[in-house]
Amino acid sequence: MLRKSFDPEKELKKAQKKGVYNSKIKMFAIFGVSILTVGIMASYALLSFTSENVAFDSDVNKKVTVNVVVNNGSTANPQIETTYNATTTIAIEPKQGYEYDNLSCTNNQNASFDGNKNYLLVSPTDNTECTINFKPKGKVLAGVIKEETIQTDTTQSGLFSIADIDTNDSFYFKGDVLNNYVSFADKLWRIVRINGDGTIRLIANESVGQSEFNITTWKSAVGLTSGNKKVCTKENPCDGTNSKATSAIQTYLNQYYLDNLIDYDSRLAASTYCNDTSVSEETEESLTYGSAARFNEKTPSLDCADTKLTYGGVYNLKIGLLSIDEVLLSKIYTEETVLTYLDMSKPWWTSSPMVTRMLYTNDDSVQKAPDELLDVYPVINLVSDAITTSGDGSIDTPYIVE
Repeated sequence: MLRKSFDPEKELKKAQKKGVYNSKIKMFAIFGVSILTVGIMASYALLSFTSENVAFDSDVNKKVTVNVVVNNGSTANPQIETTYNATTTIAIEPKQGYEYDNLSCTNNQNASFDGNKNYLLVSPTDNTECTINFKPKGKVLAGVIKEETIQTDTTQSGLFSIADIDTNDSFYFKGDVLNNYVSFADKLWRIVRINGDGTIRLIANESVGQSEFNITTWKSAVGLTSGNKKVCTKENPCDGTNSKATSAIQTYLNQYYLDNLIDYDSRLAASTYCNDTSVSEETEESLTYGSAARFNEKTPSLDCADTKLTYGGVYNLKIGLLSIDEVLLSKIYTEETVLTYLDMSKPWWTSSPMVTRMLYTNDDSVQKAPDELLDVYPVINLVSDAITTSGDGSIDTPYIVE
């Protein structure tokens, strides 16, 4: 059998035809894959866009609740349901004499306060509670008091300074001053002093009633409390709760606080009260307490001596009495009279025992047994940042403390 002769040109043409055909197949395949890829990506993008729009549409239609708490003010809308992220305006009414202080909202929500229109503005993206606080307009009372010139001539009425129990300066009024009136808790008070810790000590301008200092005549009857579970000292003062018995006078004062001052508790500070039962002399029949020597020598001190007894001592209280030392500091002794802003028209209790079963009153010539009835002039302490909204301290326009 004869073999066909090999024709190079013919074979080349066959090879070229196959190459062209394969190239076209490759081109069409690549083009097809590209179209498919673009289609998939477009579909994914469309799907993603649609999904995002669904979520966005869901938030737009979402309802959220805004609760509003106003301290020292009010609002007619304490709770509002509003639309997601919609700017919501809520009218707020500050208490008269108060101004904006600060604002906060829960769940990391942002809000602002328009002080010109008294509007709370919030655009909530979640349920939230917004608290807006208003503070009294005015000045810090302690700062106003200290603007007065500090006197050094103790024969003149005015403001003086002395070391307090904590060794810080206390600024006290002395003589017949006429600019230490304060209106607080619907009552008229007199400023006694700025304590060493910055709180402001007040005494009622008038008696609030009568009480015995105690209903017994035991030695311990001169203590604000007795049967104390610890000795009440400067380093470890008593708060009136860790004793077997509370005196009649402290019970009376505590009840007065509950009846008349508890609503103002946040504006009142616990401070040091001295019921000095340190012993300076002792006999078989009686004790002479530390206040006696200072009273006799007219050398008052605010550094309450530590006691060793289980009655009296140093207390940290919300309400109490003036010590005889504070009474002495208020007085100017002249040949004719005694000048003081304190009421001297009748005797009233101080917290200072003189000797066994006998206590000092505001009147130098009157000491009383603890079971006698005397007038009561409560003593309280305003917080150090107490604000006075108006007044000049006179009896007609006293400093107003809300």
